[in-house]
Amino acid sequence: MLREIDLPPWLTDNWLTIIGLIGFTYFILHELKNRYIKWKWNCGEAPYLKGSGWLFSRNWVFFLKAKRNGEMLEFIWNIFKEQGESFRITIGGMALFATADPENIKAVLATQFNDFALGIKQVSTIK
Repeated sequence: MLREIDLPPWLTDNWLTIIGLIGFTYFILHELKNRYIKWKWNCGEAPYLKGSGWLFSRNWVFFLKAKRNGEMLEFIWNIFKEQGESFRITIGGMALFATADPENIKAVLATQFNDFALGIKQVSTIK
């Protein structure tokens, strides 16, 4: 037999406020963590790839088109020429970072190798 649970009125009447506070707390803690990591590693913020927003990027459509046409390597090379050595792209709310800066690559391989995914080798780009 199920027993009813009597919740306090401040919890049942203000559930939207509580969810908002949880989200706000998560955002603040996430931002503090990012600032601490930037301070700890003495690094700056990577610029967003043009066309990449805070939550969603339409660039994935262009990535898929280039992959389908067998032009992925040229496509990525052009992005690095336009954007610079390091940038980030947001897909589905997740920030992905790309770098061609030798100092960044050296730092990642020397200190945080196990913290990063190396990605999947695209067979279609090798001819």
